[in-house]
Amino acid sequence: MKRIVTSAAFTAALLSATATAAPNDYLAAGIHAGTLGPGIDIAYNLSEKLNVRGVINSFNTDYDDQIDDFDYDFDADLQTAGLMLDWHLFSGGFRVTGGVLINNNELQGTATPQGGGSVEFGGQTFNASDFGDVTASVKFEEVTPYLGIGWGNLFNGSRLSFTVDAGVVFQGTPEADISATAAPGAPAGTQALLDSAIDDEIVNVQNDLDNFELYPLIQVGLTYRF
Repeated sequence: MKRIVTSAAFTAALLSATATAAPNDYLAAGIHAGTLGPGIDIAYNLSEKLNVRGVINSFNTDYDDQIDDFDYDFDADLQTAGLMLDWHLFSGGFRVTGGVLINNNELQGTATPQGGGSVEFGGQTFNASDFGDVTASVKFEEVTPYLGIGWGNLFNGSRLSFTVDAGVVFQGTPEADISATAAPGAPAGTQALLDSAIDDEIVNVQNDLDNFELYPLIQVGLTYRF
């Protein structure tokens, strides 16, 4: 969260400094909602075809997944902030957008064995009753590029603009961490076996979450030019 606050402060300072000597029609602010959650935009007009935007997004949701013989119940905490450059190729509504996000997206959750018989964990076989607590967390690259297209020119036409964005956040390979404890009544040596299986289970989780490596952004917004 500290990275998000720092990035937001930097973005606000940069846009405020550039807007000080600019006409009011060169500054716009808005709200949006999409797959990175709801958020705000502050935009500055650089030229007829170029706008720069500071963005902040924040969202919490649940994400459930079945990996091998375990049900993973994640709390997805999506926190991002960054700078975007909108290029209006034809000086109209269509644009190509590129930028960089400070990415604090994270998954935190627990795993429960399926059924009451034998289960596979990290390539080894255990009894479901051998498991006590199984927790998992997944993080991504802290600085991630974004590339996409959109519609809506904040500085051309009506002061109130409707915007649409579609693109991809390149989050990189997910980095998972897992811990597992043996149940109080588990056979002697179970904890040592669980510890030896964790690295392989981490690989399984990371492979299963590869779809998060390229995170789709679909977003709509409403912006007002001052």
